[in-house]
Amino acid sequence: MNTLVYEFSEVPLLIDDGIEAGLMDGKASIAFDEEGEWYVDGITLDAYQSGKGALGKTSMDLNEHEPEHAWLYHVIELRLTNEKDGWFDNISEAVRLQLAEDGISIIPQAEIDYREHAGSAL
Repeated sequence: MNTLVYEFSEVPLLIDDGIEAGLMDGKASIAFDEEGEWYVDGITLDAYQSGKGALGKTSMDLNEHEPEHAWLYHVIELRLTNEKDGWFDNISEAVRLQLAEDGISIIPQAEIDYREHAGSAL
């Protein structure tokens, strides 16, 4: 299984009546195979540390098995993997490009569907 890091920005935690709230930025570790099938293997959020000591931008790894993190991990994972949202297409394209860079070419599903339809019309 191969992996790549996909940077996301403004992934909403809540969408209600077209209004997006709780916009999150970060990175997702994407595991994928040579067929272009992929899944989210980890999520890291951009974060800001305040208070005494070091201040500024940092990151926070979400653990899908910790109760404080699980709900947030799964909401972001759902947004990234939902075919109706743009992130799914962006990640699929990033996987396709990585495979092409590795010398592996995959045919997009839309082209396969078109070929099958065109073949049945003949």
